[in-house]
Amino acid sequence: MRKRLALSTILLLAAGLALLFGCKGGEEKVIAIVGEKTITAVDLDRRIAQITKGLPNESISPQAIRGILDDLIDRLLILTYAESLGVTVGENELDEYLENLNIPPSEEYSRETAREDLIITKIVEQEVAGKISDDELEAVTITPRESPSGTLYTFREITVKTEEEASQLLEELQGGESDE
Repeated sequence: MRKRLALSTILLLAAGLALLFGCKGGEEKVIAIVGEKTITAVDLDRRIAQITKGLPNESISPQAIRGILDDLIDRLLILTYAESLGVTVGENELDEYLENLNIPPSEEYSRETAREDLIITKIVEQEVAGKISDDELEAVTITPRESPSGTLYTFREITVKTEEEASQLLEELQGGESDE
């Protein structure tokens, strides 16, 4: 009798905790299906958090969310294609890639994400870069003389470790100091 009461109490407690914490029964809301693989709301939320980390807490637009979802779908399509071709990344290659990035694996950028990035890079190099000739590339390159405005724009990405460094650099750039 005591055994039955203890078991009933444990089951009741487990059911209560499941209700209290919103147990989903292991099912997540699927928002996209790519072949046999799925993208869940949790996957999308995680990617949004990665992208917006360190940005001001402003709401993200529906268009931006759609763009992030499109990127996740594209990523999964490329990874599925790579899998069908047998493209893989070994541990040594992954270690070297992470070492060159000079960032330790973290919750935001895991070894698995790095592995996927490296596989995607391999596919792009194999399927795109190798099939475009220099002549084809030159044919679509706009020179300053040919651009509609006649102006040449150069884009750069500057990465700093702290917000303080970013603020200081922004002040320097706005003050007209050289970034060289």
